Amino acid sequence: MCHRSLIAMTVVLGAGAAYGAEFDLIIDNLDSGFNSRIECTRGVPILMYHGLDGPHGHDPEDFRTQMRWLADNGYQCLSLDDLKDWIKTGEPEPPSKSVILTFDDVYITVYSVAYPMFQTLRDEGRTFFGYNYAHSLYVGVPPGGPPPTSFDHADYPECAEMEADGLMFTESHTVTHSNLTALSFEQEWNEISQSKSDIEQGMGKTVRHFSYPFGEYNAETVELLELAGYETAVSTIEGLNTRDTPLLELRRYNVTPSMALGSSFTRIFDAVPGTEWGVSVGAPGWFGENYALAVAGNGCSTAEWTFTVPTDGTYEVSAWWAAHPNRASNAPFKVSHSGGTTTLPMNQRSNGSQWNALGTWSFPAETTWSVSLSNLADGFVIADAIRIRQVSSPTDIWVIR
Repeated sequence: MCHRSLIAMTVVLGAGAAYGAEFDLIIDNLDSGFNSRIECTRGVPILMYHGLDGPHGHDPEDFRTQMRWLADNGYQCLSLDDLKDWIKTGEPEPPSKSVILTFDDVYITVYSVAYPMFQTLRDEGRTFFGYNYAHSLYVGVPPGGPPPTSFDHADYPECAEMEADGLMFTESHTVTHSNLTALSFEQEWNEISQSKSDIEQGMGKTVRHFSYPFGEYNAETVELLELAGYETAVSTIEGLNTRDTPLLELRRYNVTPSMALGSSFTRIFDAVPGTEWGVSVGAPGWFGENYALAVAGNGCSTAEWTFTVPTDGTYEVSAWWAAHPNRASNAPFKVSHSGGTTTLPMNQRSNGSQWNALGTWSFPAETTWSVSLSNLADGFVIADAIRIRQVSSPTDIWVIR
């Protein structure tokens, strides 16, 4: 641990009449220059299902009970296109009780269980439909394969029937359901682009939505999705989707029919867009007395350090955190400076208990600047301390006469 807030002006004697001034400002999470807040007011949950029947360890009646609960409590399905438009433009604003239903792996239960239930609800005047993410090599493959599989899968005629009925839309989940981050560039591109082509040919439609196998992706994966022409992609990171959620990193809640109406299922609909920041000393190496932390989410939980500098000049901005394997590998620090704002993903799983440089920027005096950190990340984000250190200044040379 280190001392809390420190403002230091270190005067360095030179050979002659010139003196250099060095400025250090450290703001800890317990100082007045730090605050944390929830910024979003509206969020849309996306549910992630897989198989729905006995071979998958579930009773289909439990799925029907969940859908009935959603309908009876006023929920209605939102399309991915409407979610995309709202995130990009703010319109149309989703109904207050919106939900998006997704089903990974093109299991036959999208046709034998989910589809009939959606038909029943439609007949009652309820708006329910879903998205069927298919790994294209397995479309129509029965138990035993080929390729090897333990489960039955819907085929293209069944997928086309559901789509024509407006109740289940088939989109891409790669070709072979491989971990994209473990592949070569060429293999990754083939999984992303070929599955799109396969499903477009099999369905006679344009495929625009994607689901990451195992929820694994990185910056290269996102770039390849954009290149291939995908408009949205769903992850396995939990949280509500807000206008701050990246379209190619949408959040989802993993659910199963076996949850029935237990708290693991209903808690999703009690969620607020952001979660409050807590404080902890659970991992060693914090600065000051403790550190603030927030769970991975949709970017609605924000911590902020604000500061001013004594003189126009160039300053290095650094951050301190207590590292741990459950931390975010992409904690998004955003620095405001004279040139605008810069966002830097920092790996908080390593390099703990030390100052980690975010960058060097110009900061004029008499203006309030900020460093912020949101929970739009893949693990716990840690807001502990930041340091502003003067690098140079046109006015920091004092002449002594």
